[in-house]
Amino acid sequence: MSGKRHRVAVIGGTGYGGAEMIRRVLFHPNLELVRVTAVDHVGAKVGDVHLNLRGLTDLTFEQVAAAEAAKEADVVLLAMPHRVTAKVAQELFPLGRTIVDMSGDFRLTSAADYERSYGASHPCPEELGSFVYGLPELNRDKLRGAKRVASPGCFATAIALGLLPLARAGLLNG
Repeated sequence: MSGKRHRVAVIGGTGYGGAEMIRRVLFHPNLELVRVTAVDHVGAKVGDVHLNLRGLTDLTFEQVAAAEAAKEADVVLLAMPHRVTAKVAQELFPLGRTIVDMSGDFRLTSAADYERSYGASHPCPEELGSFVYGLPELNRDKLRGAKRVASPGCFATAIALGLLPLARAGLLNG
């Protein structure tokens, strides 16, 4: 990242993932947190919900549409459950913002695989494959400048990193 401060909105900021995103944005020298949304704790200060963030921002949780939340942002971080995030993300696609999704909604590239894994059809299957799988050890070059990133999740990361040396050595084929 250059010296430019990127403006960030977090959508779904009251859970653990949202809290961690907020914390990391607040401490990053090139990022500025401009908005935090949620469906619960609306009107509460971020630090009153996440006590470890008390005194770090005066922002409050708002309940606004995703497109409204993203108006002032360069980057939108999505911290909602799978099967919810894809519906919300549809509002953001026309805006051209950088999107980082923490759910599983855009990790897969096949609608059939999504339905098999999550037990429901994907709300916007045409967008599957438009996100870069956000594991730098696998996709470092693709992640540079990516406008849409799907976070791999903790279990997938642990498994992929553990198996990566075997895969690169050709020992998992068969």
